[in-house]
Amino acid sequence: ASPPSGAALSSIAEPNPSLLQGGTNGDAKSVSDTQLRADVKAMGSLLGQVIQDHHGKEIFDRVEHLRNLAKKFREAGGGRDAMKLEDSRAVLSEMATYVSS
Repeated sequence: ASPPSGAALSSIAEPNPSLLQGGTNGDAKSVSDTQLRADVKAMGSLLGQVIQDHHGKEIFDRVEHLRNLAKKFREAGGGRDAMKLEDSRAVLSEMATYVSS
């Protein structure tokens, strides 16, 4: 069963969260995956708002920069892809330099 058009996909917004409920067929897994992604995105947004509210925009911007570097590191193979090892090292070096500054 698909969520109604325009309905929030996140189970956080539901009075009875359905994130971990569902059948064993592929459609239920797809809905569950979609809900999980929506939940993670919603929690990330909430965390970002809390960081800004309690620690200010400057700290939020630093956290976002590190988050983006971590994303870049994963995209560069995260040190596991021999073909991208140099890219991974460069991003890791950038992260270390940023954290120590």
